Amino acid sequence: MMHLDACPVCKTTLTGEPATCPNCGSDLSVYRDLGHRAHELIATAREWLARGRSDLAHEVVRRLPQLVSDLGPDYHSLAARVALAEGAVGEARAHLAQLPADEREALASVIDGDNGLLQTAREEYNYALSAARAGRLEVAARHLQRATILAPADAQVLQLKLKVDVKRGDWPAVYAGLATLERLGARPEWADGLEALLPPLASAA
Repeated sequence: MMHLDACPVCKTTLTGEPATCPNCGSDLSVYRDLGHRAHELIATAREWLARGRSDLAHEVVRRLPQLVSDLGPDYHSLAARVALAEGAVGEARAHLAQLPADEREALASVIDGDNGLLQTAREEYNYALSAARAGRLEVAARHLQRATILAPADAQVLQLKLKVDVKRGDWPAVYAGLATLERLGARPEWADGLEALLPPLASAA
């Protein structure tokens, strides 16, 4: 059970672990169960994030405010890290004020570093776009390879890489790109039904 310092309903300070609020009579076990469930979800989301599944962790970040209204620093720590993993630097920075000073400073330095990487990735994307428009597909592919290393969850970069890979006939890369965009929820409309036009994966390798 989660410890409550105050009643979630009337904000009366609590001592011990009363079953009901001594002021308003609210059943506190419900709120303890919700708080405990929230902590479990945060721990699970951290595991998903460590395994590279920022999409699953993002769902926890999105849904937790519907479960509990008092979102503590553990939630904001998770949300900042998920946003960083997905390249949303501004969103990550918005959570910093809710963190303890030492963690806030550590994450701020990571965000600043990641922001620099994203700027470099954007430059690589622009070079790739110019090269692709000029029909220099191999040059575009090299720039996009570097851009995806720097910004692995940038949908715009991944979508351009998919187009270039299709034009180059790099079928394994196309299948991998489609899977990544599907996982990120960023599959472009023009790619609908693309798999039906591709050679089978076994023969594409």
